[in-house]
Amino acid sequence: MQLHSGQIWFDESAWVGAEIEFPDCEVTRWKITSKISEKEDFRRDSDAERQNPDFSTARAVFVCCDPNNPTHEAILKVRLQIPKWQTWSEPPSVRAGQASSALSFTAVREITALKKLVEANCSSTPKLIASEHQLQGDSDLVPGGYKDFLLMERVPGTVPGDGGFLENVLPTDEWTELKAAFKKAWLECIACGIYHSDEASRNLIWDREQQKIYIIDWEEWDPNERMPSEVLTWSETVYTWWDIVNRRR
Repeated sequence: MQLHSGQIWFDESAWVGAEIEFPDCEVTRWKITSKISEKEDFRRDSDAERQNPDFSTARAVFVCCDPNNPTHEAILKVRLQIPKWQTWSEPPSVRAGQASSALSFTAVREITALKKLVEANCSSTPKLIASEHQLQGDSDLVPGGYKDFLLMERVPGTVPGDGGFLENVLPTDEWTELKAAFKKAWLECIACGIYHSDEASRNLIWDREQQKIYIIDWEEWDPNERMPSEVLTWSETVYTWWDIVNRRR
């Protein structure tokens, strides 16, 4: 069962307007301009054998820009270690005892995937610009815990639809166009050697003007060699997996 704390871990008054440094990036400072979303994932003792060994984590996605060229925008994904369930009111010394200083597991996964896709010249995914691993300070949520930043290309378009199968929420002509664009994007990612395993329309960006789909959020993926051949072969069923076509009616 998913736990929901009701906490806001990324207060916009603290984050929007902040500048993040990426020393190894051509543009070394990026200013946060707006928050797109945030979510939380609490680690419980029963999760010890999960495939994802991350500690409790909050993740936010922001839009940011080059302060010297505000029209140059990028997407910033931030992962913070957060206190275990219902320990966020404990003293800092207690929360510090939960700290993990390593790069978060999901950050490692996403960075690895994006690097592979860049090396393969994939045009259907955002490009990784830079990443930065830091530790939280004494007054932060988990002193000494991870604070990971991923800076990515901001691709044009929007997340299609508003929940549910896209077949049911998009006009027929646009849905037909999106289907064709998605098939091209999916096949390109497979050709690049990577299978996106978090299949959902929320992980798509649709640029109708350019008839282009981008596949985003590469936290969950597998190299092709770990997948059965039938999963890597295109079929109309793929549309259903990604909430594009409703075959369950």
